[in-house]
Amino acid sequence: MKRAYLVAAIVVCIIMGALGYLVGTYRGSIDLSGKDDVQDQRIECPVWGLGMFWTYAYDTVDISPTIARTVVATSNATQYQLGIDNRLDAQKHAVLNYNPMLGRITVDNLAVYEKGIPQNVFQFPLKKGSTWTFSLLGRENWEAKVTSIARNAISKDDSAVIVNIEALSGSGDTMSYSFDTEAGWFRSLVLTNADGVEELSMVIVAHGSGFKGTVYFVRGVDLYDKEYSSSTGSPAIDIYDSFIDRGHPNWGPFDNLIYFYEVELGPQSNGLLTIRDHSTTTVLRKVYDPGTSENSLGSLPSSGGEVGLTIVLQGTASLHLMMAGGIEYSWNV
Repeated sequence: MKRAYLVAAIVVCIIMGALGYLVGTYRGSIDLSGKDDVQDQRIECPVWGLGMFWTYAYDTVDISPTIARTVVATSNATQYQLGIDNRLDAQKHAVLNYNPMLGRITVDNLAVYEKGIPQNVFQFPLKKGSTWTFSLLGRENWEAKVTSIARNAISKDDSAVIVNIEALSGSGDTMSYSFDTEAGWFRSLVLTNADGVEELSMVIVAHGSGFKGTVYFVRGVDLYDKEYSSSTGSPAIDIYDSFIDRGHPNWGPFDNLIYFYEVELGPQSNGLLTIRDHSTTTVLRKVYDPGTSENSLGSLPSSGGEVGLTIVLQGTASLHLMMAGGIEYSWNV
């Protein structure tokens, strides 16, 4: 089902590309002069404007396929701020980290920030054979290389090209991604871990300029990520766990705590999840009936201090719980 959704998204992408969405102006020129061979071109960094947007279809191991629109919310001489046009999607990113293209982006190289450090996912000018390193998505020492530059066959702009890049992390993960000069940003990205499991796939569906409305960004910090399971005939899971909410190390107290859970219960199983704040007040209580199969995203107020968790599973059951602290920003574009 997920793959069918992704194929449909790719088809939409092709249709949108054929309609000729054109965004961005470039510091450098791409003078192809009618040549068939564009491999020797040098692709310069684009200049973005407020209200430019990119809509991507995402497919990950943690969430059902989803489509989200990223928007340039602010800019100054050194950086852009990218938000998302749906508050729930911004929260989802904060806890699941599936969208690396939110938050601060540098003007000079479109570097994305990870752990407060700009990471050069692209190294402009892009040219065939050029190499560089960066860190992203929790992996260190990505070694990237431009493998090819090709015309954008579905664009009405005969100067538009696609730059294809392959990257290998220090832990053996691979990432294949491409830069679209017509969109001025990513065309696609596929992350596969060292075990051959595809963890993230994103493909552009639409892009343009002139977005008007409110966009959001949640600056998140991972606080908790554990999986529990029980089986028929084994002792039931009945535990108490906790973590400390200290706020963001650089930006102050969290506005809220964002949770995401996945739970699967057999026909004769049951479960319970409770979350308590530092005053032992129960802020979330979920009772799972036999046969439950669901995932859920939500937010709770952050009051600092110890956060207590109770997890009970009986029978054939599993629960994966993730929590992050978030500081929320919004802009009217």
